[in-house]
Amino acid sequence: VKWLSMLLAVAGVFLISASFVLYGQVAYLISTIGWIYVGMQWSDRAIMIGSAISGTAVLMSMVTGI
Repeated sequence: VKWLSMLLAVAGVFLISASFVLYGQVAYLISTIGWIYVGMQWSDRAIMIGSAISGTAVLMSMVTGI
C-alpha cells in the first residue's frame, strides 16, 4: 500500500502538471487514502494528519472546480 500510494502521489503531481487535472486529483486523492491507511497501521499520527490535510485540500479543489 505504501509504495502504491507513493506512486499514485507522484503520478498525480505529474498529471496535474501536464494539465490532466482531474486525473491527477483522483490519483492524488487515492494516494492520500492509502497513506492514511498506512499511518493507521503504523500508529503514526503525523502521516495520518499530513495525508488527511492534503487529501482534504485536493477534495475541496475538486468540489469547487478550481
